[in-house]
Amino acid sequence: IQQIASIKVIYKRVIVHNGNVKGAVGPGFQEIAQYITKNNLWPKVSQGIGICPDDPASSSEVPYDCGFILTSDVEIKEDQVAKQEIQPHLAFVVQHKGPYDGLPQAWRKACEDVRERNDVIRKDVHPYEIYLNNCNNTKPEDLITEIRIPIEDKK
Repeated sequence: IQQIASIKVIYKRVIVHNGNVKGAVGPGFQEIAQYITKNNLWPKVSQGIGICPDDPASSSEVPYDCGFILTSDVEIKEDQVAKQEIQPHLAFVVQHKGPYDGLPQAWRKACEDVRERNDVIRKDVHPYEIYLNNCNNTKPEDLITEIRIPIEDKK
């Protein structure tokens, strides 16, 4: 469990259809990366971040925000790209090492671990994942993703 500071994000929202995360998220990250490149913003961003308000398998259409953490403010010049801020919060944090294909199982386990705890409950803030290395230059088995589930003390 970690206290997380405010996180500012530049992102492109995509819709995951029928649980096909890979089919939506890959192109979403490509589009936000192209926007960042076109507008010379790489010096102003750090890690990739994926924000998903719901389990992608829970509905036929689920929004998913493909983005990057901002290290300084930027001006948005296109309607398809937006900014958001995740407010400071307490989070249940776990790391997944390996291919992104293993993330659904890692998420299920992390959510189950939170449910089993007696001292915390899920907070009304969307869970998210931070990609600690780059899938373009890292072997799939070496990818590290940090899963963060916002929580609060049980009252």
